[in-house]
Amino acid sequence: MKKNKSINNGKKSTIKIVIRCIEIIIALVCTFLALIIATQRISGNDKSFIGYRIFRVETGSMIPKYLVGDVILVREKDFDKIAPEDDVSYRATSGVIKGSIITHQVVRVEQDENGEKVLITKGIANQVEDPKVYKEQVNGVVVTKLQLLSLICKGISNIYIFYFCIIVPITIYIFFNLLKANRKEYEK
Repeated sequence: MKKNKSINNGKKSTIKIVIRCIEIIIALVCTFLALIIATQRISGNDKSFIGYRIFRVETGSMIPKYLVGDVILVREKDFDKIAPEDDVSYRATSGVIKGSIITHQVVRVEQDENGEKVLITKGIANQVEDPKVYKEQVNGVVVTKLQLLSLICKGISNIYIFYFCIIVPITIYIFFNLLKANRKEYEK
């Protein structure tokens, strides 16, 4: 009988350790993402956090690869190593979108009239290529679409989803943690 209890206690402690490790990993990832976002907000998208930036897709120019509202992780990359098929985020320098961050696919790499390397980009869903993109405009290359963050951002923008999928679960989580803390207090 005592052997079974010690085996069960061993399994329970292993499960607790695994759950704690998962909690720590989630906390670290959330902290990393929060630091990226804070760095960008404070600098007006001019600075990255250890070479990473996060952007939200605002238009349908990259459908079907990126949908409106998707959140993408962008990493700085040596300009000379950017190649066709890479998705780059850059700051527009002309037209009505001047100053906006654009994420489009590199169609080809050329040299301008001064012999300087330039990128020719275009949205997947667009018919027309963008103006030439120079080194100083480029923020980086898209590493991945952040699925969970995309869902959260889309959920936050819908008031019903926001309340039922974010506020209510957080409230329940806090409530049960308070109950657990009170129970431990009474057990002392």
